[in-house]
Formats: sequence, C-alpha cells, structure tokens
Amino acid sequence: MTELNVHPVIYTKEHCPACTMTQRLFKQNNISYVDNYYGNMQETNELDLSSSDKAKREWSDKKIQKLKDKYMISSLPFIKVVDDEGSVKDFWSGFRPDKIKEWFPKQ
Repeated sequence: MTELNVHPVIYTKEHCPACTMTQRLFKQNNISYVDNYYGNMQETNELDLSSSDKAKREWSDKKIQKLKDKYMISSLPFIKVVDDEGSVKDFWSGFRPDKIKEWFPKQ
C-alpha cells in the first residue's frame, strides 16, 4: 500500500496578522498550499463578507458557517491537511508553526 501525499488548504481573511504569518511560514519553507476556491485559480480562499462581488460574499458566508459547524473554529487562519484522495488528516486554526513543522518537516 502506497502512502498518500498530503497538502495544506488554507482559509484566511484580509488584515489578519496570523494569516499573513502562516502564509509566510509556508512560503519560507517552500510548502505548496491550496488557497483558491471551487477550483477557480483566480479566487483565493480569503473569506470576505464585505466583498463587492456578490458570489464571493455568499461563498464566504457559507464557508464560514460550514467551518464553524464542521470544525468548530472561531479564528483564522484555518488550515486543513488533506491527502490526495481528499480525506482531511488534521486541521487547526490560528498561527501554529508547531503543526506546520509536524506535518511538513524540512527535508
């Protein structure tokens, strides 16, 4: 049985220091992460309830509710570690360098 690769999926919001620090840590360690929604590479997973784009506002509202209901999060960023088959292996919220190092140690 082959081990599946994992990758992080990140949800952020504008003007969020913890979100910025998390993204910076991923980039500094050359960790690729998914931050677009519905497969649209032009749109990020940034949650924005005040967006001028109605679709983005509605998506953000639904996503926030889903994250609260399913994962009981209360802060951002929200990171989930997903394998190649789409199974969530772990998740957390907030700036957690310990979790990033646990899942994505330097090679």
